[in-house]
Amino acid sequence: MRSWQSHQRQFWHSLPLQGYVTFVLAVAATFSTMGFLTDLVSTALPYSHALYSAVFSGLIAVCWFVSVTRALRLLPVVLAVHLAGTWFIAGPARHPPFAAFAGLPLEQRLRFDMFGALACVMLGYVGFVVFATREGRQWAAVDAEMRLARNIHQALVPRIERSIGSIDFHGLSAPSGHVGGDLVDVVTLPDGRWLGYVADVSGHGVSSGLLMAMVKSGMRMRSSDWPPLPALVTDLNHLICDQSAPQMFVTMACVRGTAAGAVEFTLVGHPPILRVRAGVVTEVSESNIPLGIMPAWNFTSATLDIQPGDLLAVVTDGLFEVFDAEDRDFGLDGIKQALASSADRPLADIASHLLERVRAFGAQLDDQTLLLIRFQ
Repeated sequence: MRSWQSHQRQFWHSLPLQGYVTFVLAVAATFSTMGFLTDLVSTALPYSHALYSAVFSGLIAVCWFVSVTRALRLLPVVLAVHLAGTWFIAGPARHPPFAAFAGLPLEQRLRFDMFGALACVMLGYVGFVVFATREGRQWAAVDAEMRLARNIHQALVPRIERSIGSIDFHGLSAPSGHVGGDLVDVVTLPDGRWLGYVADVSGHGVSSGLLMAMVKSGMRMRSSDWPPLPALVTDLNHLICDQSAPQMFVTMACVRGTAAGAVEFTLVGHPPILRVRAGVVTEVSESNIPLGIMPAWNFTSATLDIQPGDLLAVVTDGLFEVFDAEDRDFGLDGIKQALASSADRPLADIASHLLERVRAFGAQLDDQTLLLIRFQ
């Protein structure tokens, strides 16, 4: 319910002023009809009472609509205006000096009511049609662009299911919107060397997706030369600092191995890597700042102790920063428990089990990305 209300407010706030005013005028015209319709059962009152009621009905409908969609803080003022208007219509509007057009012939009065109600309905209908046509055309164009961006994102971040020698990989990314900012990728070289990484771009939407695409291109181009891991992330950091907006940054976890079996890793502002060995889950950490913050940072890497049967899980914070109805978070402990209880299953089953546990716990608020690496 809270998410629906948030989307509604976002929609009305994002509307251009012209479209919003058109909708407001349509609301005013539609509700003004009530003044003429109620006059059909109040023919003993001066006809000015019908005009006051029409104006008041349209005005108060607009006030309630604007306060709910744009300015909730004005609700007490709107309520006061509503009460004051109701008092005026029920009292002073029926007596001099406000009362006018008393004694209007019934046939003429009914004719005025009919034309007044018909005119208000037509104005309201035209307003809604103009609004729907104009805004619908714009939203259709935006929706087409977002669909294209989503297709590009799916092409850039496909599901990973592969094996390299005795090492199995499984990766997936579930964006929270049309375009995600998370990235999971595995790069391989002909001689058996490999690099798997997960990156999390700050923010959401198209801008994050564009930076994510730049990160993937940079990683693949630079990885082919196989530089030292600190040099690899340093070059990527320079690229992001030069090309991205100042407020954007990227966290990343990289794990890479060689034909000799040595495994190296680095974490740049990213949650720890989780290693599962004999059913026990431990955290593997490395201290570096995220990419895109300081161009002169000296990044470091470390070797990782790996034994046959070990499972590595690299996740983004969208998987464990999930909250239930009582505002409790799933947390890394929840991820560890899910991994420990399913570590002996196929990688695809482990990923499905983890996602099921997370989504049963609470609604997805952020991109959820996972890379599993099993050493046979």
